[in-house]
Amino acid sequence: SYLDFDLLIEPGGDGGYRHGMGRLDYRGRFGDASLLLEHSTRHDFEYTNASLFATGALVWMDGDLMASRTVYDAFALVSTNGVPDVPVLRENRLTGTTNRQGHLLIPDLLSWQANRLAIRTEELPLDVRIDADRLEVTPRGQSGVLARFPVGRYTGATVVLVDESGEPLPVGTFVTVLETGPAGTVGSDGQVVLDGLQASNHVSAELDDGTCVADVGFRESDALMTIGPFTCVRTKSD
Repeated sequence: SYLDFDLLIEPGGDGGYRHGMGRLDYRGRFGDASLLLEHSTRHDFEYTNASLFATGALVWMDGDLMASRTVYDAFALVSTNGVPDVPVLRENRLTGTTNRQGHLLIPDLLSWQANRLAIRTEELPLDVRIDADRLEVTPRGQSGVLARFPVGRYTGATVVLVDESGEPLPVGTFVTVLETGPAGTVGSDGQVVLDGLQASNHVSAELDDGTCVADVGFRESDALMTIGPFTCVRTKSD
């Protein structure tokens, strides 16, 4: 953003005429604004005028209303699936960061041409998972595109499973999250790494002499942590 101003003062003239004018111009991320102040005096009258001008654009896309500078050709709304504060690059130059809704509006793309967009990942929290950090978008003239980066939160943890006597499940025991399907193999001390966990999960373990199921709770703060132990209760055979 930048601020510019002009000032004009005309001291004196016929009939004691005096005239002054000032203009303040501001260009920012969300548009341009100009403030004009004008004052004239003479022995028989006094005149003051103030005017405010503003130009810009409003875009409603992906459930968010965004303001920007005037769109002359094409634009893109970058989405990081609700993850805020993600740095966004256009042609390898930083153009801004996503807002609280995970959006950033880029108002000056070239239409009918491939525009290279990317996100900077090294500054993101460890529990943010990114499947792709680069995209190419080709908007039509006088239109926009939604550039959605597949960004999400890692919902996995190391889960400790024990039997009904409190002993860790045997090494090599195969377990499955019944709701979402991720599976793993128990390691030392009953630990198994599971991804795709929800707030409430049922984890099934295949034992030598039957099957047991553990109720595993998960919170966002548990990501990448070791949680448990959770008791795996044997299911009754028919």
